[in-house]
Amino acid sequence: MPGDTKPELLALRISPPRMTRRLVGALAVGVIVLLWWIATSGLGSEDRWISPVILPSPGEVIRSFPSLLKERALLQSIAATLKRVLVGFIFIACVPFVYSDAVAAVVGVPDRYVETAQTLGARSHQVVLKVLVTLALPDIYNSLRHLFGLAFGYIMLAELINAEHGLGFLLMASQRRGLSEHIILILIIIGLLAYGIDRVLFWFQRGLFPYRAVED
Repeated sequence: MPGDTKPELLALRISPPRMTRRLVGALAVGVIVLLWWIATSGLGSEDRWISPVILPSPGEVIRSFPSLLKERALLQSIAATLKRVLVGFIFIACVPFVYSDAVAAVVGVPDRYVETAQTLGARSHQVVLKVLVTLALPDIYNSLRHLFGLAFGYIMLAELINAEHGLGFLLMASQRRGLSEHIILILIIIGLLAYGIDRVLFWFQRGLFPYRAVED
C-alpha cells in the first residue's frame, strides 16, 4: 500500500537512545586518537609516518600543556576570549539571525492561545507579553543557545586577524613560532570550551523550560 512504511525504514528515522549516541561518539573519538597515535608513533622523525613538525604525537601535545599554561598565559587568553564572546554576543553578526528566529517563534505560537486570551478579556499588550512572548521564549532561548557557537566562531576569526590577547591570537602566535603541539592543544581547548558552554546553556534551558522537550 502507498501509505505503508516498512519497519526497517521507520527504524532508520528513530533517534537512537542517548547512551547509544554517547557510546558511538566516544568510539569515534577513540578511533581518531588511535589513528593519530599510530601515525605519530616512533622515536625519531624518520620512524614516523607523519613528521612531528606537521603533526606531533598525543603524548607531545599533552606534555606541552604546562608550558602553554605557565609561559604563554593560557588562562588570561581564555578569559579575554570569553569576555569578548559574552560582551559582544549576538550583537553584529548574530542580530539578523536572532531577529528572524524570534519572529518565527512568535509566528509559530498557535492561534488558539491568542484567541483564548482575547476571549478572557486580555488586551493587546497582555496578549503580546503573557501569551506570545511567553510561549515563544523557549524557542528563542534555543535559538540563542545555537547562535552562541556562531558568535564564538566569529570571535575566533576576529582574534586571528587583529587582537593582542585571546585564544585566536594565541593560536596565530603559535603558528608563527612553529609550535604545532600548542596549535593542536589550543584547538582542543577551544572545542572543550564551546562544548562546556553549550552544556551549561542546555542545563539552564531544561531548568527554565521543563515543559518543553529539548534534544540533547
